[in-house]
Amino acid sequence: LVLYLIFFYGPVVVAGGPTGGPVQTGPVIAALFTLLWLIGVATLSYSIYRIHRIMSAEKNQRLDELEQELEQTITDPHDMSNAEITDQEQLESIQFRLEQVRGTSEYPTTFTMWTQIGISVILPQVLQMTIQFT
Repeated sequence: LVLYLIFFYGPVVVAGGPTGGPVQTGPVIAALFTLLWLIGVATLSYSIYRIHRIMSAEKNQRLDELEQELEQTITDPHDMSNAEITDQEQLESIQFRLEQVRGTSEYPTTFTMWTQIGISVILPQVLQMTIQFT
C-alpha cells in the first residue's frame, strides 16, 4: 500500500513540492487509495479471524481428546464415590497437558505483532492525508 502511495502521490509531490503549494491529486486518486486501504484492512482482518477460528477448533479438538483420555484413566468417572484411578502418573500427565492446552492462546499474534499491525493499518492513511493536505 505504501508503494501505491508512492506511485499515486510521488509524481505529484515531486512536481508540487518545490512550489510550496498544496498537493493536488484529485478525488479519484484519493478514493482509489482509500479503497485499496479498506481492502487491505479487510483482508488482514479476515486472515486473522480465519487463523483464530482454525486455532480455536484445533484447541477444542485437543481438549476433547485429552478429556477422553482422562475418562479412560478413571473407572466410572461419573460416580465419584465409586471412581477409581487406574494409573496416577498417567492421570497427572493428562491433567498437566489439559492445563497447558487450556492456557494456550487462540490468537496468532503477540503484543508486538498487534503493534506492527496497528502501525501498518494506520501509517498509509496518515501518509496519504499528510501528503494531500500539505
